[in-house]
Amino acid sequence: MNYSQIQQLMAIVKHMSLTKAARELYITQPALSHSLAKMERELGIYLFYRMGNQLVLTPEGEKLMERFQRINEEYMGLYEDVKRLSEKQDEKILLGFSGSALIFSALFVTGFLASYKGIPIDKVFAGHDQIQNMLVHGQLDFAITYPPITGSQIGSRTIYEDRIILTLSEEHPLAQKQNITVEDLGQYTFTVLTKANPFRQNCDNQLKKEGIKLSMVEYDYADYIQVLERNRGSDRFIGLTTENSFQKWYGEGYVKREVENLNLVQVTSVSWLLNQKAQYRYSDLVEKIVQEYPSVYDNYQYHTFILKDFDL
Repeated sequence: MNYSQIQQLMAIVKHMSLTKAARELYITQPALSHSLAKMERELGIYLFYRMGNQLVLTPEGEKLMERFQRINEEYMGLYEDVKRLSEKQDEKILLGFSGSALIFSALFVTGFLASYKGIPIDKVFAGHDQIQNMLVHGQLDFAITYPPITGSQIGSRTIYEDRIILTLSEEHPLAQKQNITVEDLGQYTFTVLTKANPFRQNCDNQLKKEGIKLSMVEYDYADYIQVLERNRGSDRFIGLTTENSFQKWYGEGYVKREVENLNLVQVTSVSWLLNQKAQYRYSDLVEKIVQEYPSVYDNYQYHTFILKDFDL
């Protein structure tokens, strides 16, 4: 899910009419209807009841909207802060984040990085390229991203590193093989998330650098979870995940394997623009992120977040 989808949701909630919301967003009603259906598939829940031309928020939708509203307000407030940045450099710290929208929401749920020595920290969620552009142009003090932002004017520190491994249903032919090679992978079709998913993008980029092209069939988040359940203990599933996610997503009925001469990794870093010297003004904050972010990531379980926090 990206920020433009959240904007669409806000417009739909404002009007409770796809036609009126589409008019405000300058898109067609069928395009907005398709986008809403896609969002609901990705989340695995219905956000609205359809009653003729009338839309009514579901109970789950109401709870989600509270979260989306906070993200939207933080994003919109960022631009006001940017306008005042040159006049009041230390009034607020601006932190950009790219990656999982659910992990971003965990920053609010846990209160992690709410403030630094009494200075509020405003957080904005966007795609990797947009966060990088904002950082390079001095619109952010810090950015937490994977993959790391690089450049001659960028400083960064690694805050989390997780190996990307091969995941197989336990009866899959490769699960029985002692030494798996890159050539072996070409014989099978991988089950993957859609290209909009940050982890998928990271894997695609690293595989491309290695010159590896895999056969893939992609699913949105909700369908992917169903595929995992259907293939538990079967001989059909093959995919990629991180070491950390394997314990949370897969578990019984699945095995993890390494591939010879293939080293894929998901690296998350905190970055800053060197000439802004934010790393000196807020040096303790950098250390806090380096020390505490791993525990926020490790303890934040996607299934628990969806099922427990939203009472689905």
